[in-house]
Amino acid sequence: MHEMEESMHRFNAVMGIDESESRTRKCSEQHFGKGAKKTNSNSHPKVEQDDPAWQLLAEKNSLDIQLYEYVRELFDEQKDIVESFSSSAKASAENSVEVPAESSVEGPWWQHPLYKNRGA
Repeated sequence: MHEMEESMHRFNAVMGIDESESRTRKCSEQHFGKGAKKTNSNSHPKVEQDDPAWQLLAEKNSLDIQLYEYVRELFDEQKDIVESFSSSAKASAENSVEVPAESSVEGPWWQHPLYKNRGA
């Protein structure tokens, strides 16, 4: 999986999970591995794009591929949104420093101004 560590960081930021806690690190290492050995899938042979098997899979799963490409675009676009979650949490933890309204997060993520205004 591409960007697994970034995905985990984003999940933790949005859910308010403190990544510096020993308990959190141990849980992550237990479920996903440690260091370069991090993984969340079973091993399988690599199939190259010029392989007939890859071509057949791509043809049969063209809509899945389109969906994956769209999700990758969203992943890149949502970086600023997720960072605002981290910023808001850090600001609250550090002597209740006020965070500007445009970067503070209240309510569901899909109602966040950066998310709602994407593509506008």
